[in-house]
Amino acid sequence: RAMMPFAQMKLQGVGTEKDPAAAVPYLEKLAAAGNANANEMLGTMALQGIGMEKDPVKAGRHLTQAARTGDDSSTFILGQMYLKGVGVEKDTELGLRLITQSANAGNFQAMLNLAMILANGSDDVSQDSQQAYRWITIVLNRAPQGELFYGASGIETTLRSRLSSRQIEAAQAEASRFMATPIKPAVR
Repeated sequence: RAMMPFAQMKLQGVGTEKDPAAAVPYLEKLAAAGNANANEMLGTMALQGIGMEKDPVKAGRHLTQAARTGDDSSTFILGQMYLKGVGVEKDTELGLRLITQSANAGNFQAMLNLAMILANGSDDVSQDSQQAYRWITIVLNRAPQGELFYGASGIETTLRSRLSSRQIEAAQAEASRFMATPIKPAVR
């Protein structure tokens, strides 16, 4: 029971010296027992090289385990990894599906990321300014003010210039009906 709080104390340096590497063995034990938070933390640490060498493949494994439990944050990060082919084989369709699941679960960062992907389009993703505007509207209406909110404001201005008033109204109507739906854990 005390492993997670101790690991978090070591990661953050609360009440003890900050030492992310010392948290790793505790997190690994918790992850092996199926703890989604430990898997997410280890995945993020491996992806960024915090407390261990950068290891995108290890990050992908841990984030996959956490995402299977329905963790929307891990699902979002894993989706980004698939889009870019970092630590996993590039799979744009799967990446978009994972980011969309996370956005549908209410993850504002995933919503903003999805809006930017749809607003810009790419070789692999069709541009869809109306759907991008829908996601931006949800962020602007529901996310707490801060960096994410202000980033969405800038994108909203750009998207507004691309859309007709009818498209804006349709996107706003869709956004007003949005209800977050938790990601269902995968069957093991």
